Amino acid sequence: MSKLNLKNNPIILGGALSVIILISIFLILGIKISHSIDIAGQILPARELILIRDNNGNLSHTLFNHLHNFVENCSVINFERGDFGQFKLADQFYQHPYVLKGDTLGRFSSNELNRVLAQLRGQVEVQKAMLEFYLTGEKSSVVAEIEQQLSQAQALAEEKRKIYERQKALYEKGLASQEEADIAFSVAEQTRLAVESAEAQLQSVSTGAKSAQLDLPRKQIQALQAEIQTLEQREQTYTLLSPVSGRLIHSNAADTVLIVVDTTSFIAKMMVKLHDLPFISISSNVDVKNSRTGRSYQAILSQIDGGVRFVNGEPVVLVNAVINCEPCSFMPGIPVQCSIQCEPLTLFNHLKRVVGTVTVK
Repeated sequence: MSKLNLKNNPIILGGALSVIILISIFLILGIKISHSIDIAGQILPARELILIRDNNGNLSHTLFNHLHNFVENCSVINFERGDFGQFKLADQFYQHPYVLKGDTLGRFSSNELNRVLAQLRGQVEVQKAMLEFYLTGEKSSVVAEIEQQLSQAQALAEEKRKIYERQKALYEKGLASQEEADIAFSVAEQTRLAVESAEAQLQSVSTGAKSAQLDLPRKQIQALQAEIQTLEQREQTYTLLSPVSGRLIHSNAADTVLIVVDTTSFIAKMMVKLHDLPFISISSNVDVKNSRTGRSYQAILSQIDGGVRFVNGEPVVLVNAVINCEPCSFMPGIPVQCSIQCEPLTLFNHLKRVVGTVTVK
């Protein structure tokens, strides 16, 4: 087979000459070529609330800001060891998953807190009965029985005092929660007041009630009611309000109780290769196509992460684009095809981009 002779082939020679002339014109005149960066992305809500339960039974709720890549708020509800804490979803959300900002999603509850509150309220009723007993002047003939009750109350008070001292020491060392220390104090205080009550009752039965004795149950009632009020105020903090307007999602994950996604704003999260970073900028237009429905949306690049990550050994940077949609009906987490519209490039820079030799400043 004879070799191809370009000199004797005017068609090939003319075509090559035309390409060279065209490239020269582009370079001399600085004509720019439009281009875009086509990459895969993922749809995420601009903000998202997640309620999870850890291995110790404690509950935490975290508000993620996917638009700016940070955590807005994180709160943890710690329950005492052996306590059973739970979250009760508000009834209306079993049938209607849409929530408004400020809606009550549900309430946390603690069996130990409920038990202490019940005991305190019971003590209030006992002290009220005691006060009524003193006011009527009724006397008990069974002094020995009251002495026995006093002895038992003193033993129990000493036991609860020691428990409180241990809990206080653990709290000061950071090994116990504030709730555990407060509950231990409340129980110790109850038993101490019970001893004072038994002592006053024994004295009343033995000698008859005096004016000073009448003040004791009144003060005890006031102290118990103050403790009840403190615990009830803490109980109010166990209410979870929605920080966003959106949709409530029930999760099948073992540690996830619920998720609330912000349906008022969605973003497309993308990973741009490091050598493509100089070609994009904040406010760049982005075409977002839903592969499942085929529908396209317009978006604006709003966030370029300041750090570099490695995916399959290649350096990439996370970028976010806010999608223009009203109303938005995206399913969070779905994959999409994205096309970032860049500034037109000269032919030389376009060739540099193709071979990936652009220097990032």
